[in-house]
Formats: sequence, structure tokens, C-alpha cells
Amino acid sequence: MAAGLVALDDHGGPRRAITVSLRGEVDHPLLLGRAAEAYRTPTRVPAVDPRFGAPEYVVKQRITPMVNKYSVLAGHDGEHGLVAFVRQKRLKLREEIMFFADESQRRPLFRIKARKVLDLGSRYDVIDEQGGLVGVFGKSFIASLARSTWVVYDPRESVEMLRIQERSQAIAVLRRVWEILPWVGVVPFPLRYHFDVLGAGRVVASYDKITTFRDHYRLTLHEPPPVDVRVLLGVAVAMDALQSR
Repeated sequence: MAAGLVALDDHGGPRRAITVSLRGEVDHPLLLGRAAEAYRTPTRVPAVDPRFGAPEYVVKQRITPMVNKYSVLAGHDGEHGLVAFVRQKRLKLREEIMFFADESQRRPLFRIKARKVLDLGSRYDVIDEQGGLVGVFGKSFIASLARSTWVVYDPRESVEMLRIQERSQAIAVLRRVWEILPWVGVVPFPLRYHFDVLGAGRVVASYDKITTFRDHYRLTLHEPPPVDVRVLLGVAVAMDALQSR
């Protein structure tokens, strides 16, 4: 079955009719080619996992030997329960961090994978469970000499979407001095440090360290972010697990 569309010329007479079938097929030569193909091809809308729709998340490192593990919880204090169980793979030539639906680790949600073995400015891909690229982020080596800075890119890496940097320059300097003291690694840094997520000239989200001697962080979305929330959760874990890289 087809529906016909008739356009009128400048004198009110009919031009050639354009026929569009219910399957989306167009027979007019001016609409064939790329435009017709776009008309026939449906747009795929990716399903959004509701677990990634919360305005706040808490990331808690678990105390375990030999391997980094984290719990990602929804809510201001994690009161809405587990969103993801995270495990950093060990003995990998390229860093890889896996996010699972629960502690059974049977259902992967997404992962972070480094592109290079060792690189001061290495970038990390955020890859979904089907192998699709969700986003890209990396540490800015030069900017991080003064204060730790991470950059989030779109999947094509054509646009810098967000810049994440330590909120306090003074605490950033103190942290760097602390790391060269003889007792580093024995006594944790005694001050909490936080990060702002900057986009379009304003703070769109923030990472706050909510404990002094434990690695617990809160991600707060102040407005809908321009990137997938999975990327921001990936950065939250990476800033702890890969901070010294």
C-alpha cells in the first residue's frame, strides 16, 4: 500500500507525484539516494539502565589483599543500594577495571580499558557490555603537575566534553609534598580533597572525598551531564585506582 503526495507548480498545476509506501520507500528521483536511505533506516535508541539514573552515587573501596575492589551505591549515602561491584584486574599489561551488576560477577555492565601499557597521558576507553564505546577519558599529565586533572572526551575524541580537576590548589600542593615525605605509604594524607567537573564554563558535577582515611567518594550530578553517567562512574573509580599512574 502506498500514499501519494502531489506538489503544485508555480501555476497551480500538479508536478510529478511523490509516492511513499508504508515501508518508507520513496520513488521520486529527487528523494532517492542518501535522503531516501535515511528515511528507510530506523533510528536505534539505546536502552538506558535505570541504575544509572540517580543524581548521587557513593564509591567505596573495599579492603582486600592483592586486588582493588569497589562498591558503587546509589543515593547521598548509598542508601538506595548497590549499583555495581567493581574489580580491577591484576597482572594485566594494560589496566582494566570491570563493573558488574553484583558481587557474583556474572553479569558485566561495562569496563574501563587502557590503550597503552605505560603512558603518562594514557587514555582509557569506557566499553559497554556489548563492546560498544561509551566514552573516553584520560589524565592530563601537564595540568596534573600542579593539580590532578582528567579530561572526558566524546566517543570520537573530537570534542573535550568535561574537565575534572582538584578543587583546592593549596591542598593539591600539600598532597604532592606529602607524597615525597619518608613516611609516605605509612600515614595516609590527613586532609580530604575534592574534584570539580567543569563543562561549558560551570560546575556540572563534583567528586567529594567523604572520609579522611578511607577511600570513599561521592559523585553528585548538579545537572544532567553531557556524557553517559557510566563514564563519570568510571572516572570516579579511576581517580582512586589509577591516581598515581
